[in-house]
Amino acid sequence: MNATVNHLFSFTWFRISLVLTMMVLGTMLTAWLLKPILIPVILSFTLYSVLSPWMNSLSRHGLTRGQSALLLVLLLATLSSIAITFFIPKLIDQLTDFTSKISSFKQTLESMAGQLDQWLERIGIHQFNAENIMEAAISYTQGKSDSANLDAIIAGSNIMLEITATLISVPLFTFFLLKDFQSFRNNMLGLLPNRFFELGWLIYYRVTNRLQEYIRGLVMQITIMATFTSVGYAIFGFESPVLLGVLAGLFALIPYLGSALAIIPPL
Repeated sequence: MNATVNHLFSFTWFRISLVLTMMVLGTMLTAWLLKPILIPVILSFTLYSVLSPWMNSLSRHGLTRGQSALLLVLLLATLSSIAITFFIPKLIDQLTDFTSKISSFKQTLESMAGQLDQWLERIGIHQFNAENIMEAAISYTQGKSDSANLDAIIAGSNIMLEITATLISVPLFTFFLLKDFQSFRNNMLGLLPNRFFELGWLIYYRVTNRLQEYIRGLVMQITIMATFTSVGYAIFGFESPVLLGVLAGLFALIPYLGSALAIIPPL
C-alpha cells in the first residue's frame, strides 16, 4: 500500500492534482462556514486585490503594513462617502423615474403584441394570441405585486439592514486583510510538508496572481464602461444617464451577451 502511494506521489501531475483538490475543497468549506457574511468577505477580498499594488507601493516607501492599510481604508471610506453623498441620491432618483415609466413601457408591449397578432393572422396563424398572453402576464404580475406589499416592505427593511451591516463590516475586513493576510498566508503555507513546500508556493503564487489580475481587470472594465456610457448618455440627452451607465458597466461582466443586454434599458 505504501509503495503504491509513494509511486503515485512520484508523478508531478498527481501532486499538483492533489494540492488543487485540497485548495478547492478548502475554499468550498470556507465559503460554507462564512455563508452568513459571505458577501462582505467577497467584497473585502475584491478590494484587497484592487488595493494590493498600492499597499506594496506604500510599504516600499517606508510605511508599515498597519499604517499603509489604515491610510488606504481611510481613503476608500472618503471616496465611498463622497459617492454616497453625491451620486447615490442621483442614482436613486433616476431609478425612481425609470420605474415610473414602466406603465408606458407596458402599453408599448401591448401595442407590439397586437401588431404581432395581426402579422401572424396575415400569414395564416390564428391559434397564437400574443395580446392575450401579454395581458395575462401583466395582470398576474400586478396581482402578485398587490398581494405582496407587506412582504416587499419587510424585504426592503431587511435589505437596508444588510446594506448597513455590509458598509460597516467591509472596511474592517479589508483593513485586516491588508494588514495581516500576508502573515496568515505564510503561516498556513508553512504547515506544508517539506516535499510539497515549493510546489505549494508555486501553485499559490500563480493562481492568486492570475486571480487578482483578473479581479482588477474586471473592476477597471466596470468603471470605464459605467463612466463613459454615463457621459455619452448625458451628452445625447438620455434620461437617467447615471443609472443606464451603471447598468451598462454591470452588464459588461457577462461575456459576449453583456453588450447586447446593455442596449435594452436605453431602448
